Amino acid sequence: MAGKRTGGQTRKGNPWARRILVECAWSATRKKDSEAQRYYERLKPRLKHKPALIATAHLLTLQLYKALATGNPYTENTQTELTTTQAERLVRHHSRRLKKLGCWLSAHRQRCAPTT
Repeated sequence: MAGKRTGGQTRKGNPWARRILVECAWSATRKKDSEAQRYYERLKPRLKHKPALIATAHLLTLQLYKALATGNPYTENTQTELTTTQAERLVRHHSRRLKKLGCWLSAHRQRCAPTT
């Protein structure tokens, strides 16, 4: 399994703080349009529910540490605009899909065309 992180038990650290962070992660994943919810939903299909929840708790820990270390209040990263590379990638993807669909539609129309 070269290059893969298989994860494991979270044994180190304060068990009570760990429980509280997992509860906070559970709550944060339920907040609509939050960074934690997007992170959890992105990881959940690959890791399943509990490991994705632990990873979200780790994200919250890093955010909490950053806020305490810098003294700045927490500001959520809300990405509403697409970058140019993301937009180009989406255009390329959907244009390819439309070409394939167009071929399928033209073949489907020829088969299903009413004969008069």
